Amino acid sequence: FKLLMGFGKCFIFDLFCGTGKNGAKKGSPLVLIDEIVYALSSNKLKEKKPTVYILFNDKESACINALRQNIAGIKLLPNIKLIVENLDFGKVLEKMKALINGTPIPKFIFLDPFKYSIIKIQDIKDLFGLGNAEILLFLPVFHCYRFASCKNFTDEHKTRKFLEEFTVNGISDYNGIVDFVDSIKRKIESSLIKVSVRPIILDDGTRKNALFLITKSNDGLLLMNKLAFKDSEDGTTIYVGREGQKSLFGSDGTITFKNFENNLKRELISRGEMSNVDIVDFTIKNFLLPRHAKKILIKFVKQGIIKTVDRNGNDTKNFYIAENPNGGVTIFRYIQNGNQQSTT
Repeated sequence: FKLLMGFGKCFIFDLFCGTGKNGAKKGSPLVLIDEIVYALSSNKLKEKKPTVYILFNDKESACINALRQNIAGIKLLPNIKLIVENLDFGKVLEKMKALINGTPIPKFIFLDPFKYSIIKIQDIKDLFGLGNAEILLFLPVFHCYRFASCKNFTDEHKTRKFLEEFTVNGISDYNGIVDFVDSIKRKIESSLIKVSVRPIILDDGTRKNALFLITKSNDGLLLMNKLAFKDSEDGTTIYVGREGQKSLFGSDGTITFKNFENNLKRELISRGEMSNVDIVDFTIKNFLLPRHAKKILIKFVKQGIIKTVDRNGNDTKNFYIAENPNGGVTIFRYIQNGNQQSTT
């Protein structure tokens, strides 16, 4: 939300909002309203004269009736424009387009394609095509994964339709839940142009759900990576409600980290050289954090795989790898026979 409000205005669409409460706990609509009210109290934001447009929708009328009761007593700020609807997906998409009306204002869309079983990949493309949009998909992946290899579904079965529409492999024998989630990620990426699809698996022991952020923004992707590593050692799976998730070896000991080390090495060899800006961009798009890349680069320097020079080509032992690097160090690679490769 803070990223969106950097523009002063934004649209937020929660298209399966539910009742606003999970038992005694606040659900996503009430949490969202609290966060928005808190953020809008910032003096920095007040200077931008911010306005937030929120659309809560659920196709279940009972959920919407309960939500209206749950938000009835909340006093909203005048710059929060709230709409609550009970529409099917086709009608709510029309409503969204009418509200947006071609404006470049940033848009954040929260959606459950499995719940709206009629949704197609084309609908995701249409939503993303609204411009300056980020989409967060929620999926009950374990429910789908349990039946992913079932060949006996009828053509009209909800799970079959989802598998065939939202995975690369369709009905198949997947190599575990991570492989299944990756199939969904690759299907969405192949259907859109120049987007990053960042999945996070949420495992509460009895259920496995997943979030998929679809974005063209490195800032949005970095934020999702931070959230993943806040509660997960490998940035892949968050074990909801469990303590002591950190391993003895930390991120450095995970398969995710080892794979990234290999990928970064291959990228350096392929390009010949990479600036610190290139490194940070590559790291974020591989769903890790700049601090992870820094550890690997220090290791590569010690191994003699790379050397570092400043922007003028002078040798330096210092290099700057952070979330917002400013030009700076060029990182050279060496080929196996020790000859330095450079495109400078």
